[in-house]
Amino acid sequence: MSGHSSTFFGLHMEVPTGLNVIFLFILILLAGAMAGLILCVFSLDVNRLNGIIVQGPTTVDGVRAKKVLVVLERPHWLLITLLLWNDIALEMMPLLFNMMLNPFVSIVVSTGITLVFCEMLPQAVFIHHALAVVAFLCPFIQVLMWLSAPIAWPIGKLLDHLVGDKEAVFFRRRDLREVIRYQEVLHQKLRGRVSRSETGPLSLRDSGNDEGGEEDLTKEEITIMLNVLSLSENTAKDMLQLGIEDMYCLHEDTVITHEVVNTVAFQGYNFVLVYKDKKDPTNVTHALMAKALILLTFRNEEDKIQVKDVPLLPLERFDCDMFGIDVFDQLQRLSPTMAVIVERDPLANKEKVLGILSLSNVTEQLHQTAFKAEMDPESRSPMQTMLRSWKTYRRINDKSKLDHSRPSEGSPGHRVHPAHKSISTGRLPPLNVPPLQDFDSAPEALEPAVPQRSDGSSMKGERSDC
Repeated sequence: MSGHSSTFFGLHMEVPTGLNVIFLFILILLAGAMAGLILCVFSLDVNRLNGIIVQGPTTVDGVRAKKVLVVLERPHWLLITLLLWNDIALEMMPLLFNMMLNPFVSIVVSTGITLVFCEMLPQAVFIHHALAVVAFLCPFIQVLMWLSAPIAWPIGKLLDHLVGDKEAVFFRRRDLREVIRYQEVLHQKLRGRVSRSETGPLSLRDSGNDEGGEEDLTKEEITIMLNVLSLSENTAKDMLQLGIEDMYCLHEDTVITHEVVNTVAFQGYNFVLVYKDKKDPTNVTHALMAKALILLTFRNEEDKIQVKDVPLLPLERFDCDMFGIDVFDQLQRLSPTMAVIVERDPLANKEKVLGILSLSNVTEQLHQTAFKAEMDPESRSPMQTMLRSWKTYRRINDKSKLDHSRPSEGSPGHRVHPAHKSISTGRLPPLNVPPLQDFDSAPEALEPAVPQRSDGSSMKGERSDC
């Protein structure tokens, strides 16, 4: 085997060409491995690796994460080791090429090989399979760390004191929202590729799942997470959907008639707000649950039952500047799960009621959807069964009264007052309202029958439901 005589570190030696090629091949592999490891080792987040271990310590990724964490415990020592061996390999290659080629050609060939095989290809491959590659090369990395310990370890310890350890990454709410939105964009692009490839020979139908077999984030999950992160940035005033002027209210002295029950039941209200001060109908203090009113439908008309005679539920008061997350936390501890939102004036020592906020309202905002309330006529709850039974009872009862009160032939005529014709014929009086809405419906969607207070004033524009 022919050889080449050249100067190597000031020494005149003759190295066989085959051995020279083997050394070059080893140096190229070493330089490429170091370049790829420098990029992908430090792209692995320690918190992410710990999370993988917690989720599945015996899974493939869990075992890999344990191996990687061993070498990442001393990041500066690891960094100096990788840089040191990378520089050794890159500096040795031109010297070996110079033993086989002339200086100019050796520089050109060495630069081209370094750029392609020691930089671009390793980094492109390693970064796409960072965890698997680093875990596979962990034993090799540890050997290099101990071989270079006399130089790398002291420098690494010095960097530990001068620079310090890498700080943990903490995401703020804004950062988390952007990460979630970015994930949604990636999933939309992936679903677009899947839909285009479903007609081809190779389908990407299952490419949206990760190695653990978990599904991608759904649109509902993304919506809930984004809204939960926004709770602490919104106040109780921002979360109000209806003002107190648009809610159905009754004075505590109001007599509960069938007309009042009709309005509450057929509008789908879950509760009625109650106030004490006739001069300020917006200053509500209690809530009357609609269930209690329905139970009064079978009483005698002669019984004069006022609102205050029925068990009322006191309402807590929250400041309008309370953060949404605090409102959500406090509402879960209340019964009923609703509160009056007030705006306080410290100078005048007064409170202005802005509206009612319930746990159902907050939950609907988190889900960005409307839930059917128990009193919603379109729901199939037991309360709606009771309401339908009550309607049937009223028709039969009113028809029976009409038959007993109808005059016989030849007797003086008995005119039925026009205001009672709808009841006397077995039909409930029309309320002239759209289909039932719940508490979160737009104000213009509800136009209930206007009841009268006990003092004869109109209740127009005052309503409440849940």
